[in-house]
Amino acid sequence: RVEHYNDFGSTTDGKLTARFEPVAGVALRGAIATGFRAPSLGQSFFSATSTNFIDGQPFENRTFPVTTGVAQALGARPLEPETSENYSFGVALNPVRNFSLTADYYQILIDDRIVFSGNFTGTPIRTFLEQRGFPGVAGARYFTNAIDTRTLGVDVVANYGFLVGEASTIRLTGGYNHNVNRVLRVAPTPAELSGFQETLFDRVERARIEVGQPKSSLTLAGVFSHDDVGLTVRTQRFGEVTSFGTPADGSLDQTFGAKWITDLSASYIFNGRLRVTGGVDNVFDVYPDANNRGDPTVAGNNNFGIFPYNGISPFGFNGAFYYGRLSFTF
Repeated sequence: RVEHYNDFGSTTDGKLTARFEPVAGVALRGAIATGFRAPSLGQSFFSATSTNFIDGQPFENRTFPVTTGVAQALGARPLEPETSENYSFGVALNPVRNFSLTADYYQILIDDRIVFSGNFTGTPIRTFLEQRGFPGVAGARYFTNAIDTRTLGVDVVANYGFLVGEASTIRLTGGYNHNVNRVLRVAPTPAELSGFQETLFDRVERARIEVGQPKSSLTLAGVFSHDDVGLTVRTQRFGEVTSFGTPADGSLDQTFGAKWITDLSASYIFNGRLRVTGGVDNVFDVYPDANNRGDPTVAGNNNFGIFPYNGISPFGFNGAFYYGRLSFTF
């Protein structure tokens, strides 16, 4: 595939796949591919102001497009496209009727990955920007091609379906994923920031890539169908995640343990057209581990109790969710 962009020029990418079935019901497969992704409009022009808490202190942090004077004063450069290489190898099995099992190993390499810079804050940064004609900026960040990353992982998926009596079916599904993300290269801090302690890609942002997402997840689901009745149960285990604070001594780092989340739903179809569905997500009302309170004289991770849960949680922190749904087919 050959593409040409007015902003970035031309790129050539390809994909090679192979599949070999030595015996019936057993197939080996593999793929090699390269990829290219131009910066999105959001990454190029996104702008926002939010109240962030760094080491317990609130400040107005602004995200600037790389084309603005503030971002350029802090070393922003025009965004370049990301490039990637993907390798995968796996096996697909159908040993018995209505049962399938697949397992795949994969590696994904991304160069010049676009991520947020660290938060540039503090009196020296504020003074630095004021001297360049940008007053009132307490904190700033921007998108940047800061890192190269590697993802290694394994996906395993099993499916089995069978009849119960003459009019009922049960479908069972299980899936497991394990992956490890690593930052292989970090772009040097821009010369504009050489006199400050800030780095282009700090430990907080690095942790978001490497340990801020579950390394493992397990999903088990069952679907029962009988005429117009449907029942679904799904449970998922999210592996642990870790959040890093800004202190280099790790005093605000915290690991949040693995959790199981279970969802239930039931549906009925009236007259072949109207489907009524009711269900509960997170039926056992599971919450993530709470932020460490720490020394009562300091903010800790929960800013004196204002934020009991960390936004890094892969399943949120709102507990059980009940819903009803109507859908009509014309």
